[in-house]
Amino acid sequence: FRGPEAERYVAESLSDELIDVLSTMKGLRVSGSGATARFAAEGDRDPRSIGRQLGVDVVVDGTVQLSGRRIRTNARLLDVASGFQLWSERYDGALEDVFELQDKMGKRIAEALRLELEHIAHRGDAPAEAIEAYLKARANARIWDFKGPTGAIAAYEACLALAPDFKPALAGHAIACLKAWFVPRHGADEPDWAAQAKESVARALAGAPELAESHVADATLAAHVGRYRDAAIGLRRALAIAPTLAAAHEYLGRLQLEAGRPEEGIRHLELAFDLDPNMVFALPEIARYRALRGDLDGYQRELDRYLDATGREGNMASTMLEIRVASWFRQLDRLDRLVAGLRSAAMETFSIGRVAELLVDRQATVEAIRAMIDEVLESAPNPRFAALLRQLGAELAGFHRFDALAIHYVSESARGVLVDLDWLDGCPLLAPLREGPEWASEWTAARQLVRARAEAIWAA
Repeated sequence: FRGPEAERYVAESLSDELIDVLSTMKGLRVSGSGATARFAAEGDRDPRSIGRQLGVDVVVDGTVQLSGRRIRTNARLLDVASGFQLWSERYDGALEDVFELQDKMGKRIAEALRLELEHIAHRGDAPAEAIEAYLKARANARIWDFKGPTGAIAAYEACLALAPDFKPALAGHAIACLKAWFVPRHGADEPDWAAQAKESVARALAGAPELAESHVADATLAAHVGRYRDAAIGLRRALAIAPTLAAAHEYLGRLQLEAGRPEEGIRHLELAFDLDPNMVFALPEIARYRALRGDLDGYQRELDRYLDATGREGNMASTMLEIRVASWFRQLDRLDRLVAGLRSAAMETFSIGRVAELLVDRQATVEAIRAMIDEVLESAPNPRFAALLRQLGAELAGFHRFDALAIHYVSESARGVLVDLDWLDGCPLLAPLREGPEWASEWTAARQLVRARAEAIWAA
């Protein structure tokens, strides 16, 4: 600790929080603060000496520095055999609420350490070339580059060809195949991603059941085919293994936000972003939640947070959301500007680009909308993506006041795997369907299907 003596409790509280969080993770044995306090008092910070005395493999060391109301924490992971530093990271924050700060920092450091410890535990299971391929796969996956000879899936397969039992790659390959399945096909020669994803998830569960990521993959597979209760169970299994796994919190938060538990969903999404600043896709979900309630100021705040976090003027996630929200509230000038920007940026837009063009086409027809949605559906075999596409079709039809077509897409999506009760109840473009007597029977039937599907997830 470096700072006023009266504030030393901040460092002690952060240490205790970190120990508590790490202790909840399966497979870790963590020494308590009573066993380690003497090393700080004696000034002995040699990890080799500490490791021998405690009988541990790695030591977490760090400093807490206070300057006014700002706090900086540096955390390091040290190998006791060699004394070498394996990982380090710095965290900054404001000392407004020390309890909230220690909770967030403790969980964030714990998640970073969990990932590093997981890799350390399995490095002996693979040669250097396999590890290199694995790291390349992870880097590609972070930028959603999954397909093709240079994508994440090919890199994971190169790793597994050299080390078939390398557990982190088993889980990573499964998640990558699921992402590839969700994205529409761009050609008839693409593999059968559904079959590959199912086979890969089964292999990950059999070969790496102790990894939380394997259960995230299993939950994602369940959600893709509409088994949402199984998805929630799988995510909870993942969090029982790794309570700080940001991806599990993010997926569970999105599911809760759609399926009738929005307050819990927002907590999980915020926690996901706190745990991993790269988990930026949690923020547009919160922004959408605000917009569906007509809170356009709150929506803009969350959208700005997302753009600040990504450091870009815009990308597909923000552009898609901005176009949808502008259409929901019939902000025609804003909609025209957004679609013009989409064209000039030459983004790879696929379905949202085509929806956007029809939104600003004042001469759009029922036949044109049907033709576009049907064409995209042919290249979208994933049931969950197909449900999203029909949601977009309903919004597009509703925007042009083609109510019969809008209720058609709502009903089709409900008969599929739609679980987005929040959208059904809140999307402004669906108001004529919710309120109009001529659509009452079809609307009620569709909503009952979706509501029953959502409630079944959380049933005791």
